[in-house]
Amino acid sequence: MKRTIACLLASLLATALAACGTQPPLSDTQQLAIACRAADGGLAIATDVFTGGALNTVQSDITPAIDGVCPAVATAPIQQ
Repeated sequence: MKRTIACLLASLLATALAACGTQPPLSDTQQLAIACRAADGGLAIATDVFTGGALNTVQSDITPAIDGVCPAVATAPIQQ
């Protein structure tokens, strides 16, 4: 039984690794678009969670920095 499970796990791992190699590489713009979407979600959570000085830091320092980078790639397609 252990051998069967080990063989099954090994074949699943091999399949996963083979599938990873077949994906087309993402351009820098596409990678940045993915990161910006994640950052926007994180900012939405941060503004709901933080209060006081932490919220001020998010609103005055972090949000403008992300907004300065992300609008340029907001419309970049992620798929090739």
